Amino acid sequence: MVLTMGLKANFMIAWRSLSRRKIKNLSAVLAVALGVTLLVGIQITTDTLENAFITSLLQNEGEVDLRVMNNTQGGYLKVADEESIRNLVPDAIGIMSELSTQIPVLAYSQFNPRVETIGVPLDYSEAFGKFYDWKNGEQMDINMLLDNNKSILLSSNQAKKLGLNQDTTLPVPLTTEFTNLTIAVTLNTTSGQPIITPIQEILSVELQIVGFFDAKRPGIGSQYSGAVFKLEHLQEWISLQDPKHETDIISAFLVAYKADHFILEIDEDYLRTKIDLLEDAVPTEVDPQTGNLKKIYDVTSDRLNFFSYAKFFITLMSTMLTSLGFLITLTGVLLITNVQLMSVEDREFQIGVLRAVGANRRGIFQSIMIENLFQGIIGGILGLIGG
Repeated sequence: MVLTMGLKANFMIAWRSLSRRKIKNLSAVLAVALGVTLLVGIQITTDTLENAFITSLLQNEGEVDLRVMNNTQGGYLKVADEESIRNLVPDAIGIMSELSTQIPVLAYSQFNPRVETIGVPLDYSEAFGKFYDWKNGEQMDINMLLDNNKSILLSSNQAKKLGLNQDTTLPVPLTTEFTNLTIAVTLNTTSGQPIITPIQEILSVELQIVGFFDAKRPGIGSQYSGAVFKLEHLQEWISLQDPKHETDIISAFLVAYKADHFILEIDEDYLRTKIDLLEDAVPTEVDPQTGNLKKIYDVTSDRLNFFSYAKFFITLMSTMLTSLGFLITLTGVLLITNVQLMSVEDREFQIGVLRAVGANRRGIFQSIMIENLFQGIIGGILGLIGG
C-alpha cells in the first residue's frame, strides 16, 4: 500500500511539473518528435526511392538482361549470328532477335515524327514475357494479329499520345512513310562509262493498328513504348532503304538469364560476372581501317548500368538525409539538455520541499524519470503520426 501511494504521488508530481512548464516541456517533446519523424522519414524515403528505381527499371528493360550488337562495319547483325551468340551464353534461358528503327506516324489528326518501331519474331522465347491486351488484360495472340506487313501493335503509352484509348474501335488506320532507295544506271555518251545515280522516293503507307498492348505490365510489353511489327515485315520495310534490298538484318540479340524479374530482380554481381565472361569470350577480327584487333560484338546491359545509377543516387540521398538528420538530432539533444538543466535549477526549491516532508532520493528520481518518460512517449507518438 505504501509503494502504491508512493508511485501515485510520483505520477502526480510529474504531471504537475509538466503542466507548469508547458513551453519548456513542449520544446523537448517537439525535439523528440522531430527526431523520430526524421528517422522514420529517412527510412520511408530511401525505400520509396529504391522501389521507384526498380519499377522504372522494369518498365524500361522488361526481362532483358543484356544486348549483343554488331561492333564491325555494317551496323546490323544477321540471323546466322544467333547460333554464335547462343554458344557464348550457354546459361541464358532466352535469346531473342530484335530490329529497331523510328518512323513518323499520323493517326487521325495526331502526329508523332519519331515513334520507336520494333520488329520481333513471333516465336520468341517465353522468358521475355507476353503481350497483354490493354483493355481486358488477356494475352494477345500476335501470330493471328500480325498476319501481314501492314499490321502493327501499338503500346498503350503511344496510343494515349495519339489520342486513342482502350475503347477505340480496331483496326485503326495509321499513316507513315518509308524511304525507297533505288539506283539508276545510265551510260556516258562520251566515255561510254556507266553513271550510277541513287534515287530516293518517299512512300506514304497506311498501316493498320490491330491491337493495343499494355505497356505498364512487366514483361516484353513494358520494354516497348511504340509500334511492334513482325520481324520479317519490318525487315522488308527497312530493306527499301538499301539498294540491294537486304532483309537479313537484325539490330540486336536480347539475352535473358532469368524470368520474372518483377517477382525477384536478378542479382547484380551474378549479372556482372556473366557480362565479364561474355565480353572475354567474344571473338575478334582485324579492323580494316586501323589494322587493330577489335571485338566483333558489342555487349551492353542497361539493367546493370541502372543498378549502378540507382545505387549512386540512393547512397547520395541517404547521405544527405542522414547528415541533415544528424544536425537536427544534435540540435534536439542540445535543446533537451538545456531544458533539463533549466528544470533542475527550477526544481531546487521543489526538491528541497520534498526532502523536508520526508521524500527520499529514490522517490524524487522516480518522479523526474516519469516526467521524462511522458515527454518521450508524447514525442514518439507525435513523431510516428508525422512520419
